[in-house]
Amino acid sequence: MKKIKHFIIKRKLLSGIIILLILIISYSIYSRYSSSSGTTSYVYAKAEIKDIVTTITGTGQVSASDQVDIKSKVSGDIIYLNKEINGTNIAKGTLIAKIDTRDAEIALENAKIAYEKLVKPADQSTLLQNVSNLNDALANNKKSYEDGFNAVTDSLVDFPPIINGLNSMFYDTNGYLKSENIRNLGITALNYQSEAGITFDKAKVKYENFLTQYKNLSRNDATSTIESFVTDAYLVARNISEAVKSAQNAIEYARKQKSDTTGDSAASNITAWTSNINSTLTNLLNARTAIASSIQNITQRNVELNELVIGADELDIRSQLLNLRQKEYDYQNYFIRAPFDGVLARISVKSTDSVSSGTVIGTMVSSQKISNITLNEVDVAKVKVGQKVKLTFDAIDGLEIDGTVNTVDLVGTVSQGVVNYNVEITHDTQDERIKSGMSVSASIIVDKKQNVLTVPNSAIKTQLRSNYVEVATGASTTPPTQRRVQIGITNDTLTEIISGIKEGDRVVTRTITTGANKNTAPTIFSATGANRSNTGSGVRIPRN
Repeated sequence: MKKIKHFIIKRKLLSGIIILLILIISYSIYSRYSSSSGTTSYVYAKAEIKDIVTTITGTGQVSASDQVDIKSKVSGDIIYLNKEINGTNIAKGTLIAKIDTRDAEIALENAKIAYEKLVKPADQSTLLQNVSNLNDALANNKKSYEDGFNAVTDSLVDFPPIINGLNSMFYDTNGYLKSENIRNLGITALNYQSEAGITFDKAKVKYENFLTQYKNLSRNDATSTIESFVTDAYLVARNISEAVKSAQNAIEYARKQKSDTTGDSAASNITAWTSNINSTLTNLLNARTAIASSIQNITQRNVELNELVIGADELDIRSQLLNLRQKEYDYQNYFIRAPFDGVLARISVKSTDSVSSGTVIGTMVSSQKISNITLNEVDVAKVKVGQKVKLTFDAIDGLEIDGTVNTVDLVGTVSQGVVNYNVEITHDTQDERIKSGMSVSASIIVDKKQNVLTVPNSAIKTQLRSNYVEVATGASTTPPTQRRVQIGITNDTLTEIISGIKEGDRVVTRTITTGANKNTAPTIFSATGANRSNTGSGVRIPRN
């Protein structure tokens, strides 16, 4: 004992610390034992079938749904202006001004006449005249094919002299454009001669092929065959014309180099051939055009006759009817009317003014009110157009009206790092007490379920990412049992239970633990997900 006393005296600080630790540990053991001798009770609520509504709230201001400038869509002189309605409530369609309609009336009347003429049945004389027109078209068509056959025949009279003459010029020993006779004039002359020779050779092959086919042509052949020969003859004539032109270029260059009269005869022949082939080209082209024109004329006369016999084509009637409606719409544009119910706030023109398209006639303000609120990026993701809204107003006690989400901004506005989105809400009920600029509070119903099993939010607890509730097994002091549940939607007070418990089950909403020591405070478990006095494991740990 003396040794202990001596140790304490020598080491006072260390001894003090040891004694303090012993006291703390002793007190802790005592406190635990004291609290463990306390009682635990439970507050229960029944799982009930209820409607559950999830809302998102926001605040904003009231404004008019529409404020528009009424603009003229036409040009002209104002011939009437309704000044008496300025500043008053007017109904949609009320006449505000009228612009001179004379030109529009004429255009509308012409459209009516055209439509009536199209749908009017044909009389006998008109029918006979159209039959006569079709017969004339058929006769002209027959003549155009006969003229086409003659043009082909005539071309085969005009082609040979030109083909034979060019052939002699290029290939006879004394031919002016024979390569041996041109070579000494230089490379340029030879290039001209070579190009002209190639062009002629192609034209000659085309001509000979055509000539072979022509031997089988008859005046009584099908019109399509004659039409094809007219086209082929025209193409051959064009090839020959190109050959003559190339030969002319070669001759002219060669004559300049020789500076003699040896090329005069060749140049004279080229001039004659050019005239002949151009005339042949013209005749064949006219024949082609006449055939195409006669076919088109027959088609048109057939259509006209069919329209008289069976009536106009349905699509033509619809087209003319659309044109008539357009003229009617154009005519109505000369009458400036109120686009909706509201107040004509201002008239911007005088009765003597001339206006053009786009001129502002007046300004209208709608009597329909809307509310605009702002939501953050988390809440706005749940909001959709068409959702119902409950609206209350700071300035009007007790007034609650229904509304509908009309628009939701697609692009947010950033302010001090926070992104907000504007939501426009239309008022389903109009109340004269609601004024533009008033403050409004909106509760948007984003989800609603009827007749579902619900429990108070405080009954839901979380353990290892699973949700569970504690269900009563007896009296309020009897420990409950845990049941895992699947939850649905939730609001500020209730949570939907999809599975795990049934209607009527009593679930713990609060746990109260009291100790024998009067200084021991009760521990209450009521937080959603986990009790607020532990680490979220769901295990009840009383506080000392």
